[in-house]
Amino acid sequence: MSKILFVCNFYNDPNKVSSQRTTHLVNSLKDKDLDVEVLVSGEKDSFESGIMTLDEAKTSNTLSFILNFFKYKKKLIELSKKYDLIVLSVPRFSLLYFFSLSLKGKTKILLDLRDQLQLQELNRESRSKIFQPLVKLLNVIDRNLFSRSLKYVNSIVCVGEYSKNHLIANFKKQTERLPVYNVHNGFLINDLKEIKKINNSSSLQSHVLNAALVGTISSFRDSLDLRSDLSVLSKHLVKLNKTINLKHWGRITKDLEKYISSLENVEYQPQGFIGRQELLKQINTCSFSILITSTKLKWEPTTTVFDYILSHNPILMLGGRNNEAYRIINDVNHESFFAEEFPELLQVPSVSVNENIDKYSREYNANLFYEALIETLK
Repeated sequence: MSKILFVCNFYNDPNKVSSQRTTHLVNSLKDKDLDVEVLVSGEKDSFESGIMTLDEAKTSNTLSFILNFFKYKKKLIELSKKYDLIVLSVPRFSLLYFFSLSLKGKTKILLDLRDQLQLQELNRESRSKIFQPLVKLLNVIDRNLFSRSLKYVNSIVCVGEYSKNHLIANFKKQTERLPVYNVHNGFLINDLKEIKKINNSSSLQSHVLNAALVGTISSFRDSLDLRSDLSVLSKHLVKLNKTINLKHWGRITKDLEKYISSLENVEYQPQGFIGRQELLKQINTCSFSILITSTKLKWEPTTTVFDYILSHNPILMLGGRNNEAYRIINDVNHESFFAEEFPELLQVPSVSVNENIDKYSREYNANLFYEALIETLK
């Protein structure tokens, strides 16, 4: 039986999106009687043998790799002898650099690419101007290390069509020799069966509407496009004599929170963090959901869009357009609108979940991942 090591940052934490993906994939592989061990980077007890930990890899990406590569190289080579295949769930990108450049093809590697390098670059660019020279240098180093690492990867799994296309467009030469698969984060079929719409379309006719907003609104999502869309929404609310209670589960930049709070007929109501099952129930009670996407990250995968679809809510999209989330929404014929179309959203009858959504279930996509893994082992 093939022995597999699954390396990731988060595991068995139902309230973290990346953990939901890795946990479900690992459990699905085990259900198919594969011998899978999990290494969670940064956890001291992660290796049973106590060979090493990846504390440094968890804390900072590229700098940690540069500082610790030679310290871990021999240990990783020794460790890899136990396994026929190593699955790297990335980011952190330093995990990819550590393993691929240490092993150099000695053990097969399947790269589960959950996010692209561009996300890391945008996070860096959002920092103070003082650090921009260092930011530019790190971005160049990252792209070089990523490109070199792909030489020693045997297959890649992306999260969504836009993500797959983005990777191939940016690293065409390196990906020409590699099979690149697509495995969505998706939703659990059991959630689809259990969630029934509490509200009916009459809730959209109320004077006060409850809107659900889920996720972290980081600095690079706080764009002029997003603020423009929020302004358009506010003007519609004033004209229609309606108010929304914007219930937000997640983090937000202080500047954007201040901006939203200044808008007419919008009551921003931060809800903090709650467990996933309770969150789904709360979304379900709202009249509609708001999905904020980045104008720069068209490939960005989102689990939130599935939560909204399962909750039978019409979706108001703010910020980016023509992206992976919008592609999924259209693919399953779900009701969605942009800011300028808000009056049309209020006329939507009850929303049902299209049968075409089944191909986005985690169960279906776990099988796709299994098939990709088996092909990689051959």
